[in-house]
Amino acid sequence: MKLSKNPSVTTPFIKNVQKAVGLTTQTQSLHLIPRVVRNRTGMYRGALLNKIAAFVLNTDSSLPYRRRVEVAIFKDGKVLLTKNKDKDSGDSWYGFPGGGTDGDSDSVAARKECLEEVGVEVDNLQRTEILHTQEGMGDKKGRDKKYRGSKTVTFTADWKGKDTSKLGDDKDSVRYIWADIDEAKKLLQDNKIDSSYRIKTMLSRAK
Repeated sequence: MKLSKNPSVTTPFIKNVQKAVGLTTQTQSLHLIPRVVRNRTGMYRGALLNKIAAFVLNTDSSLPYRRRVEVAIFKDGKVLLTKNKDKDSGDSWYGFPGGGTDGDSDSVAARKECLEEVGVEVDNLQRTEILHTQEGMGDKKGRDKKYRGSKTVTFTADWKGKDTSKLGDDKDSVRYIWADIDEAKKLLQDNKIDSSYRIKTMLSRAK
């Protein structure tokens, strides 16, 4: 079967697949796809799952990916986890400070996100070999019209100290907790979003 390359065209078959995993082109809760598909079909998440997500969401493959960074910050054997909440669905999850690079280098963006989101200055910033690809943008701030999805580069770093001078407003700053490695792994595993790459990032440093 030949699929339409026009993202505005949704065939009956695509609608049926979307319905099967509990998604529609209107809601597009993209961050839930990995767990939803895994739970309902038993499929392994990863490159194959991204292809499934791209097919289900009918994303425009001609658009670029948005480049993002995330940082696992360590202090005294614990890791910093941000507490995030989706305003539309009400779902909450744990993650790391991060965001779009917006023209900055990956390392500059990584340090900036730590300051803006949690007011933490970091040291010993090290890039990992982990690159996480996600299809779809969830129609956040109209980004689904600019990007087909995101590619996230991850870093590890040491906590250096508090610096709230560049802490963002309520929209950008987030709450956070410090958790030991086992607790953090469990919290990330219990997320409703795919956090396998975050666990790998954390464990790459915790070895």
